[in-house]
Amino acid sequence: MDEIFYEGWDAIERAWREGLTPDPLLTVSEWADKHRVLSSKAASEPGRWRTSRTPYLREIMDCLSPMSPIERVVFMKGAQVGGTELGLNWVGYVIHHAPGPMMAVWPTVEMAKRASKQRIDALIEESPAIQERIAPARSRDSGNTILAKEFHGGVLVMTGANSAVGLRSMPVRYLFLDEVDGYPLFVSPNCRQPNGSDIDRAGCGCGDTRQVRRHASRWTAVEQRGGL
Repeated sequence: MDEIFYEGWDAIERAWREGLTPDPLLTVSEWADKHRVLSSKAASEPGRWRTSRTPYLREIMDCLSPMSPIERVVFMKGAQVGGTELGLNWVGYVIHHAPGPMMAVWPTVEMAKRASKQRIDALIEESPAIQERIAPARSRDSGNTILAKEFHGGVLVMTGANSAVGLRSMPVRYLFLDEVDGYPLFVSPNCRQPNGSDIDRAGCGCGDTRQVRRHASRWTAVEQRGGL
C-alpha cells in the first residue's frame, strides 16, 4: 500500500513522536541547572541558575524530588542563603516536571501576594519551560491570578498562615511553608497554625492533610538581642 503524504504531515508525525518520548528523570537541582533563570527583578545575580554557586542546597533540593524517599524537609537557616530560591526551584520543578496540586504558604496573605508578584511571576517569565505551561494573566479564563496559577495537571495556590479560609479544604500533593518563624500563633480561636506537628492534623491547615505527599518548611534563625 502506497504511503499518503499531505501538507504538514511531517510536523504532525514529529509532534506525535515527541509526545511519546518520556521526560528525562531529573532531580530538582538538575532541573534548576537546566531550566531555571534568575530574574533581575528578584535576584542580585540574574542569569542562569547554577547549583555550584550554592552547593549546600543540592541535597536539600534533591530530597524534594519524586524519586527521593524523604517526604518532609525542614530547612532552618540563616538569612539570605538561598532558601526562598530553593523553594522556587521546587515550585518550577512541580509545574514543569511533576505536576500536581501544590500550596505555598507565607506568614500573611499580603506577603503571599508580594511573593507572587515579585518572585513567582518572575520565575514564570524568565523560565521558558514554565512559561509555556501557564497562560498569561491577561488572557480570559487563563486560570492565572495573583494567588493561583493553574497549569496542565495541577495548580499552585498561594495563601497566608493568617487566613483560615485560605488554608482550609484543599487536598494537595506538595506543600511549601515559607518563613514559618513569622507565622501567627493562632489563625483563629479554634484553629491552630499550620506549623510543626499541626500540619499532621486534619480539619485545619490543608483540609485532609493525609493527601500531602511532600512537605518543605523553611525557618530563618534570628538572634534575639537586648536587655531585659
